[in-house]
Amino acid sequence: MTYEVLSAQTGISVATLQSIGSRPGYNATLSMIEKICLACGCTPGDLLELDVALSDAANRT
Repeated sequence: MTYEVLSAQTGISVATLQSIGSRPGYNATLSMIEKICLACGCTPGDLLELDVALSDAANRT
């Protein structure tokens, strides 16, 4: 599926989808995740991964 097709199905801009896809620290909203999951027929767990090192670093600042 292309960014353009996913954008048409979700209403999320192509630029935002590209940012989600290419920036590991991008802070996608739950609403965006829900729209992507509905369009792709998956669950949030299929899309998300917890990076413990990144989470620990964020908690130290």
